Amino acid sequence: MQLIRKAPALSLLGALGLGVAAALAPGCGGDELPPCEAMLAKGELVITELLSDPAGADTGKEWIELYNGSGRSVPLAGLVVAYSRVDGSADKTHTIEGDLELAAGAYLVLGGVLADQAPAHVDYGYGNDLGSLGNDEGVLQLQCGATIVDAVTYKTKFEEASWALDGSEEPDATRNDDMAHWCHGDVEYEAGQLGTPGEPNPACKPDVTSEDVTRCVDGEALRDVVRPLPGDLIFTEVMADPAGADAGVDEDKAEWFELYVARDVDLNGLGVGLTSVDGAVDESAPVPGNDAELTLETEDDSCMRVTAGSYLLFSRKADPVESGGLPEPYATFSFSLRNSGPAALFVGFENASLGIDVLDLAAYDDDVTAGAARALAPAALDYLANNDPASWCPAVEVYGPAGAGSPGAPNPTCADDPGSLCREGDSLRAPVPPELGDLIITEVMADPDAAASETDGEWFEVEVTRDVDLRGLELGKDDRVAYTLTDGDACLRVSAGARLVFARNDDPVQNGGLPQVDFTYGSLSLTNAGATLQLGLAGVVLDAAPFTAETGASYKLAPTAIDATLNDDPMNWCTASDAEVYGAGDFGTPGGENPPCSDMPDPPGGTCLDGGVPRDPVPPVAGDLVITEIMSDPSAVTDAEGEWFEVLATAPVDLNGLEMHKDPQKLIDAPEVLDAADCLHLEPGERVVFARGLDPLVNGGIDAADFVFAFGLNNASSGVYLGHGGALVEEVTFVAGPDAGVARSLDPSANASANDDVDAAPWCDAVAPYGDGDLGSPGQENPACG
Repeated sequence: MQLIRKAPALSLLGALGLGVAAALAPGCGGDELPPCEAMLAKGELVITELLSDPAGADTGKEWIELYNGSGRSVPLAGLVVAYSRVDGSADKTHTIEGDLELAAGAYLVLGGVLADQAPAHVDYGYGNDLGSLGNDEGVLQLQCGATIVDAVTYKTKFEEASWALDGSEEPDATRNDDMAHWCHGDVEYEAGQLGTPGEPNPACKPDVTSEDVTRCVDGEALRDVVRPLPGDLIFTEVMADPAGADAGVDEDKAEWFELYVARDVDLNGLGVGLTSVDGAVDESAPVPGNDAELTLETEDDSCMRVTAGSYLLFSRKADPVESGGLPEPYATFSFSLRNSGPAALFVGFENASLGIDVLDLAAYDDDVTAGAARALAPAALDYLANNDPASWCPAVEVYGPAGAGSPGAPNPTCADDPGSLCREGDSLRAPVPPELGDLIITEVMADPDAAASETDGEWFEVEVTRDVDLRGLELGKDDRVAYTLTDGDACLRVSAGARLVFARNDDPVQNGGLPQVDFTYGSLSLTNAGATLQLGLAGVVLDAAPFTAETGASYKLAPTAIDATLNDDPMNWCTASDAEVYGAGDFGTPGGENPPCSDMPDPPGGTCLDGGVPRDPVPPVAGDLVITEIMSDPSAVTDAEGEWFEVLATAPVDLNGLEMHKDPQKLIDAPEVLDAADCLHLEPGERVVFARGLDPLVNGGIDAADFVFAFGLNNASSGVYLGHGGALVEEVTFVAGPDAGVARSLDPSANASANDDVDAAPWCDAVAPYGDGDLGSPGQENPACG
């Protein structure tokens, strides 16, 4: 017979803990497993529902539901169904007999009842072969030959209700390993019994008894809650002292505050409240001694979705008459805001060990104005910038009888710009000051020759490594500040990667034809005798570099030493060559990349450059590198274009000096050697691909190729050998070779010492296509074999 009940396109999703009955292991006790007609692979059948504790007597009422996710009709003769306790005891099996067949996408119900006594919802009776399914726990398993097709472990009890896999997505034999994706049936299919035997399961509802809200209902579907992170919610306005009785308003009822949403998130389980604070605000610390808190939740467990750009109003009362003219709030709270501090509003999630994981704080002390909200300047819309009291000001726009503010809407610019803010265009914001390493002095012209005067032609160059503001940057030499960059309240923003030219004169006629000038300065003279140039902020030195002077030529930092520490060393500097002409004829590259210093010594022998710094490489030894995949016979392109092999590092090593060949003797006599000036470093778990070419348009579509090798791989009776310093590091060999267009792939769970013979386990043929259609996973973890 063939069952034809079909699942809809969007059917089930689920998981339970995996248990395997030892009684089914092939050869145990000398018994051979019965043949299984379908030759099912792992996961092609899915256990989706079971009833282990029916109402009344269990005998004849227990059942197990299966789903066919194979995409084809499956004969079930020979399929073994097994049950045991979690500890492996009380194991029993039943082998399905007859011409039972399960259509693709259909459900089948197996019942603990004789076939001629089966109720309408049972498709096949296994009698008493499995005994009684445990009410509190158990392991169910399906086996076809030696293949464990699916297994689930259940460890809880639902009396008179089935255990049902979450029906919000199609059933899956991996997701049903996790009990979090199962729930009890709540549809009555016969008097006193709940479940959906033979039919798609409904979506599970959230576990409302859980203290940690992790899932919510979005329409008809159940999904994970998208929790906000620090910076996603920002306090922007606080009304702690509304206008009182004189305005006809109950002050306590008219308090409110506002949160800005910077990213689409869900607020389920979010807490907001008031706390006492002492000292500096620390967003990373739990809230000490919180006095009051509101936790956001819904009765129907729906997702509390809020979208980026929203302003959420929280008020004491929802009625606009009571609240003093407020618009409809997002939520109401019952605690009272203080008129003075030290105090802070907080938003975060409860943490059992820490108290509250804080997302944002809005602290205040005595800076509360009666009848005016405390408003964050729009230029400081940031969860760190709003820690600065100077980023806040009293609101001036009246919204109702309770006072001034912009509840539920963007704040206007503060009437009095906070002194710590800077202006960018028409907006104020908190400046981003540079820190150590953000600015690197890379070139200095102390003795120009082609400018109108030496003073007019002096300049220096700075490379920027992070987006920062230069407002207040101090320029000086020899530990003395000579000039401070200012332009009113402008932020003076510069971007990462920029090469900035600071000059005494921005007129190219006077300054020797500088191709760019980003900032001008005065009262800082670059002496011809040499000195140390420095950049600082608020008295703290951010970078310093020694310079010397040669008439008409700049003093430049080698491109391998662009670093705030490396530029301290005069050995990393040299004089611009006569090939580096700019403007009216002086030598240098103002605003451009510095060419290498031709007179600098090469790195010491046997070393490599790590960020421009010479160091000894870490050579690999046996066991540090594992060959994990080999393509010796590509089909999409020729062998000379598409051969490749993959290497995985198991220890921190450098590949400089790596020797390789397909012939073990040539590995000794004439190896190909991987060489580079920079350190070719790998950390444990990193993998690299050696290919015949790096261009994916030519090599068969390998976009993860790292290095090139020239020796050709034989399609059979060959291997790959890696060495270093004449010592063998890694080898694999093969005789038969795979089919054309198929890589040989090492099982990711295999012991690296067992990978020598590619023709045997734990190696197998690759199954995933890459690039132009050949099979393999170059540069990625291999799928499991089998």
